[in-house]
Amino acid sequence: MILGAQIQRLLAYLQRYGTAALVLLVAIVVGYVAFKWWERHRFYKMLRMARISVDELYRLMDAGATPLVVDVRSAIARSMEPRHIPGAIHLPLHGFEEHIKELPRDREIIVYCSCPNEASAAQVAKLLINAGFVRVRPLLGGLEAWIAAGLPVDVIAQEV
Repeated sequence: MILGAQIQRLLAYLQRYGTAALVLLVAIVVGYVAFKWWERHRFYKMLRMARISVDELYRLMDAGATPLVVDVRSAIARSMEPRHIPGAIHLPLHGFEEHIKELPRDREIIVYCSCPNEASAAQVAKLLINAGFVRVRPLLGGLEAWIAAGLPVDVIAQEV
């Protein structure tokens, strides 16, 4: 009873403009779904970039090549799995942009993480490519694939 007059006006408004409002609402929903689909498509396209296999990286390192191996795992992920690829430097995904200018442009850069589909590694690789680096590849399978292959690992010293 208190909002009776307002409800009556709303019903009258919907009666006059209801069809147009419904069409507008449907258009907004369809536009939103299409936008989200496009974002997802772009993300998966980025994930399909060229990767380096664990065996190929190990052969490069064993042959004396000096690729720069970058661990982009978060501090929490590193505390849960304290092993890393020998010689890898740790530059987490968050705040990575600050370190781009410090990276060498004359070496191949291999990026790894421990997330599904190497998503963080692919994001960092894309950042580097956008910054003008040309020899950048995520490690296929990340740290788990390296460990599963039985390749050597170093253990991160626990902070006290």
